[in-house]
Amino acid sequence: MAFSYYMFHKPNANDFHLFSTEHIVALVLIAAAIALLVIFREQIQAWPGSKRRKFEITAGVILLLARGGLYLYYMIFDIGLKEMLPIYMCRLVIIALLYTLFTGRKGLLFIVYYFGIIFGVMPLIVVDTGGHTFPHATYFSFFIGHGMILFFNIYYMLIENYRPVGKDFRKAIITLAVYFGVIAIINPLLSGNYNYLEAAPPTIKLGAFDGTPMYKLTLVAVFMLAMVLEYLPFARTRPVKEEEETPVNLD
Repeated sequence: MAFSYYMFHKPNANDFHLFSTEHIVALVLIAAAIALLVIFREQIQAWPGSKRRKFEITAGVILLLARGGLYLYYMIFDIGLKEMLPIYMCRLVIIALLYTLFTGRKGLLFIVYYFGIIFGVMPLIVVDTGGHTFPHATYFSFFIGHGMILFFNIYYMLIENYRPVGKDFRKAIITLAVYFGVIAIINPLLSGNYNYLEAAPPTIKLGAFDGTPMYKLTLVAVFMLAMVLEYLPFARTRPVKEEEETPVNLD
């Protein structure tokens, strides 16, 4: 059958298994890309600004196409608002990353770092593709999106010398509190499970604890603790003097 059938056909949503061949291959490809970034970091740092911007914009286009495939699938199979709104935190991180890649401005990098490490990287291990596996659109969207979140966190630190200083940490904590407050309202209204506040991902079995008030409090506490741990390596970092950001000319 045509590749498009396999890409967009709606299976029984029980085809993906943790640490299957499809899972391991995706992780290996992401790890290889990051290894190449680290190995060739000095050469990439030596690129002129216009070349780095072209690289970032190209990556942004690839990420946008992967997300487009996901939403095309949602529209084909009439997936409702309880699933397709871009308010999973990893989706908000991807929006922030797309903004950064396309504009060259770094005002939202605190979201890419503080939320990306938690909501973007952890799902690479505890995967939720809705049960879909290779070569379904959700598989590509999931691993390309989360892989790029990890890759560009390292890229902006190694190549662009980004450091998540104190003010970024404060903004992240406030954003997290507001986010969970909004999600706590939206989930019951849509019968949704955005950011898994109502129940754990299907690949995690928590038994009777799943979905309880204590589960929700624990989830928020874990994310806040993770943010503190993310901040600690940079707690003594002095903020770099801010300059007005202007996109680099690609000519």
